[in-house]
Amino acid sequence: MNMMMRHALPLLEMDVLKTFVAIAETGNFTTAAETVYRTPSAVSMQIKKLEEMLGCTLFLRDARSVSLTPKGELLLGYARRLLSLNNETVSRFLLPDMNGVVRVGAPEDVGEQNPAGRVEALCRDLSERHHRRFDRHEQCYAQAG
Repeated sequence: MNMMMRHALPLLEMDVLKTFVAIAETGNFTTAAETVYRTPSAVSMQIKKLEEMLGCTLFLRDARSVSLTPKGELLLGYARRLLSLNNETVSRFLLPDMNGVVRVGAPEDVGEQNPAGRVEALCRDLSERHHRRFDRHEQCYAQAG
């Protein structure tokens, strides 16, 4: 067994990753700040701390926009995967179990001229039945982010 003391690696915070992805996608700190409901200075501080924690520069900044460095590109892939996994995990607990079979049949109105309308009505009905839980999940995620 290795007797050297091991230091725990720092944990990446989801809200910081969300901010990082927003900057990468918008190419602008101010627009990203609006997207994540933070001030531009708060966004700058988050990225500065992230860069210090990872020991590298993530963005190249100029007067009008920002672009990712090679290390930033690498982090972007991981950040998107981590955020997606976080959403999947939280959804598994907060959203209704949607496993099962949905059958769309042709009852007595087989000759109906607008089958797409029936599917749309079915989707609308399903959405209305579950919107409260979905809305609650989105509110919880927005407050956490």
